[in-house]
Amino acid sequence: VEAGLVVARKGGGGFYDRFRNRVMVPIRDRQGRVIGFGGRALDGTEPKYLNSPETEIFHKGKHLFGLDRASQSIRQNDRAVIVEGYFDVIAFNKLGYNNVASPSGTALTIQQLNQISKYTDEIYLCFDNDEAGIKATKRVVEIKNNISKDINLYCILLPEKFKDISEYYESGEQDINNIISEKRDLIEFCIDNLIIE
Repeated sequence: VEAGLVVARKGGGGFYDRFRNRVMVPIRDRQGRVIGFGGRALDGTEPKYLNSPETEIFHKGKHLFGLDRASQSIRQNDRAVIVEGYFDVIAFNKLGYNNVASPSGTALTIQQLNQISKYTDEIYLCFDNDEAGIKATKRVVEIKNNISKDINLYCILLPEKFKDISEYYESGEQDINNIISEKRDLIEFCIDNLIIE
């Protein structure tokens, strides 16, 4: 109950599994310790993605999914890629990129950006090709000046026919290197998309 894996039924009568009928993804801290879970619905249940609730050890806005495994590659490549969700991280890994992490279930926060900036000052964003992805990008512009280190922010632009990197990977496309090399400066991207008020 305290970890949020089960929920007490209202009025008593036992408990139920918060993550029933979901594919489970462990969320680890930077030391690799499991601190929470994410679950993707298998049967069309909403929400499609569900995270563990906030607990004493799990705070969504402070942790990045995959950072424990990506940190060494981020240092080696002096570059980090930030995506929206767990399966986007996995898709990038399958495409040969291991320097990828995700805020998973929350907009990218100042704390998360500060964490990434400890490993590199070059950060690429690859958010979804939809309205929510545009809003997430705008949010990064708003928080950039509040972090403790100067960083360079870029956008990776997927072809419009793909909603996200997972869809791109599943399509069999393999030219991700070319797409990454054509990154756009974040401010230029925002101006082009008229998302700065």
